[in-house]
Amino acid sequence: MTSNIKVMVRFRPLNNSEINSNKNLCVHFVDNTTVLLKDNSTPFIFDHIFASHSTQSEVFDKAAKNVVEDILAGYNGTVFAYGQTSSGKSFTMFGSNIEDYNYRGVIPRVLENVFTYMEYAPVSLEFSVKFSFIEIYLEKIRDLLDIEKTNLSVHENSEKGVYIKDATELYVSSVSEVMALIKKGLANRKSSPTRMNISSSRSHSVLLITVSQKDAEQGSTKVGRLSLVDLAGSEKVSKSEAQGLSLEEVKAINKSLSTLGLVIYHLTDDKSVHVPYRDSKLTRILQESLGGNARTTILITCSPSIDNACETSSSLRFGSRAKKIRNTAKVNKLLTKFELTKLLVSAKEEIRILQRELESLKAACGAERPSSPRSSERDFLELTGEGALSERLSNTLEDSVENYKAKTVELNKRVEELCCYKTSADEKVEGLCITVQKLLERDKPPKTILSASKKYIEKLKRKHLLEIKALEEEHSKALCKLNRENQDLRAKVEWQQDTIYSLESENSKLLEQLFHESCKDGALRHIEETFEKLVCEKERIELVASELRCQLEESRGELNSKVEFTKRLLMQRREVGKTIRKLTRVIEKLVEQNAQLKFYHFVAEKRLVQKVSRITNLEKRLVGLGQQRIREELEYKLLASRHSKVLESGHSSQGLADETREQKIAKIIRGAGRLVEESVPSSPSQFWSKKNFI
Repeated sequence: MTSNIKVMVRFRPLNNSEINSNKNLCVHFVDNTTVLLKDNSTPFIFDHIFASHSTQSEVFDKAAKNVVEDILAGYNGTVFAYGQTSSGKSFTMFGSNIEDYNYRGVIPRVLENVFTYMEYAPVSLEFSVKFSFIEIYLEKIRDLLDIEKTNLSVHENSEKGVYIKDATELYVSSVSEVMALIKKGLANRKSSPTRMNISSSRSHSVLLITVSQKDAEQGSTKVGRLSLVDLAGSEKVSKSEAQGLSLEEVKAINKSLSTLGLVIYHLTDDKSVHVPYRDSKLTRILQESLGGNARTTILITCSPSIDNACETSSSLRFGSRAKKIRNTAKVNKLLTKFELTKLLVSAKEEIRILQRELESLKAACGAERPSSPRSSERDFLELTGEGALSERLSNTLEDSVENYKAKTVELNKRVEELCCYKTSADEKVEGLCITVQKLLERDKPPKTILSASKKYIEKLKRKHLLEIKALEEEHSKALCKLNRENQDLRAKVEWQQDTIYSLESENSKLLEQLFHESCKDGALRHIEETFEKLVCEKERIELVASELRCQLEESRGELNSKVEFTKRLLMQRREVGKTIRKLTRVIEKLVEQNAQLKFYHFVAEKRLVQKVSRITNLEKRLVGLGQQRIREELEYKLLASRHSKVLESGHSSQGLADETREQKIAKIIRGAGRLVEESVPSSPSQFWSKKNFI
């Protein structure tokens, strides 16, 4: 099944230093599949984009959950993280704490899902899981489960594909065993602090898992291989300030990542003929994952800070190019005895078909062979025409030989498959022995169970030995028969080739005779015409050469003037560059001063607002106190006027006797109210403008 590589991008949050320095973001998220760089209008489209607030569980569900299903279905799968240093690759793949469910990464979750599936699988399925953990440090493969193995080599065969020779492979039966091995491997992995990261990985880690499942009812076996890769991050020496051994590590990391990018470029370029997988240990191990038999998911990790905009742009371009790679994944299924027997029968049938074709070819050659090739001119023309016997014989023989070679290659492949079946049977027996030993060490069963298990193992061994012997006998018989037929066919082909060679030699002699007879009359005339043409051509060439010399002299003068002009431009460019650098420094200083002035302006505005609010409160209080003072004085004057009028009322005339005391008091109160309204200010400014304020 052919499909494109899945590419997903994850952006980490801003760190403390980026937050404190008020750094802006360099990306804009259009949706969950499209992202834009602020200085570039071209969108980058991927299968999924995780923003900085995404969780570990969301990343696993989108990126790696389907890979687990593919592995358990018998496919090869790969998940690897790519990005600059300190962009969150190790956090995404392993997590900050593999024991904490919220913070564990893709790798612990993948392994947990594999064993969960095995627990709930049908009873007829038998599983075995192999685990290995290696790293690529300074272009050397180190075994993280056995630190004494420091320089392993990469090999390839038809059964395993690309594999690491002598790497430690352990059978595991639970999640706890795998977690313990991961902790051990991470403790042995090379890491060191840098200017950009407290604990930076200095090597590429590769975790390999092989899941074999056998159906006891049908007898079929599937093998899924999973590669989980945490790449070291690319980094600039100007930012990391690496020195000594750290500098050598940076060189090795950047070289292997450059080779990875070159491999992806050749895989996506239609004109490329050769893909340089062998230029690096990393690309050699990932050969099946990139354009081969695997389903691959790439996690691109990026920084959203404007300081890392260049590295983020490079990582996004890498991901968009890798998304064009197409892999052809197929189920890794081991053939049963019945299927192998069926293939052997079909191979025998093909051999019989080839024999019949060879006999028919022999009969045709015997019937159409000419009796005398020199008999007449008409016979000669028939022999040298389009339907000549020699050409027909040679073409037919070449086709039959090519078909025979192709069938032989297919038969050899099937023989290799039989050998692979034999080795897989041996591995199954060894696996059963190891499982029984583990059970003995863990549970310590009684002697009856031990004897029964031994008898079962011996029975399986005898069964496999009988099957292997039968297959070997069939294989040896088929090989003997094939060798005999091959020898017969070679003898017949040699005889036919001798016949063809003799016919070709006779045809060449007759052609030479005809050529000499036909060319005697017109040879001299042809030579004269040719000589005249050559003389005319010589004169034309001399004219063209003189014109070219003149043009060459003119072009030399123009070239010299252009060289001088280019030198002047270079001098001006250097001066402009110096001026630009000076202006850049001045602009940086002005930007810093502007930032300081903005800060001071913000503080002054804040203080001014506080003082204005305080003055406003004080004005309100003063207005209230003034109004209260005026009311008290007016009340005092009102009472005094009332008192004086009461005293005068007793000595007044009888014309005012009809006014009652209450009416007088009401008038006095109304007049006092108007006086208060006229004298009390309506605003603080009116209050301060009063000249008669006491």
